[in-house]
Order: sequence, then C-alpha cells, then structure tokens
Amino acid sequence: ELLNGGVREEKNTGKEAKADKYSKRFDAMCDEFDSWESEDSSSNAEARNPRLAIVLGGCFAGAKQPQVVDALKILYMDFLALRMAGDLIFKMMRKP
Repeated sequence: ELLNGGVREEKNTGKEAKADKYSKRFDAMCDEFDSWESEDSSSNAEARNPRLAIVLGGCFAGAKQPQVVDALKILYMDFLALRMAGDLIFKMMRKP
C-alpha cells in the first residue's frame, strides 16, 4: 500500500463514493415510497387488483421495520442485479 503511493486509498474513495451514491438513491426511494402510503394507494390497488393490494400492503408493512429496510439497503448497495431490478420496479410503480 505504501509502495503504491496510496493507490489503494484512491480505490477505496471511489468505492465509497459509489456506495454513498447508492445509499442516497435508496434513501430517496424509501422517502418517496413512504409518501405513497398516505396517498391511499392500497385502496386504489384493491379496486384494480386485489393481489397487487396484498403485495403493496406487505411492502408498506416491511418499510416500517428498520431491520428490513437496513437489510434491503445493504442488498441494494452491494448487488448490481438487485439494484437494477429494484430501480426498474420502482420506476414502473411510480405514477406517470
């Protein structure tokens, strides 16, 4: 590490910057998701698709559990495939 002139520190800084970016994105998605519950999304989903309403209700319940949110955040930040899928699903769930 010392022989490389601190190159390892630069790599860590780059990884930390990406981790911070993903962390902030996840937090922003959680904040937006929390706002959906107050918009009465569950009753709208129930009218359109009862199965979707059950899934959505479970998502709202999970979002209130800090341990669940923390675990999902770790997965979102660490696994590209899950991050890409999460981003896609989140975009599909957003109102147009």
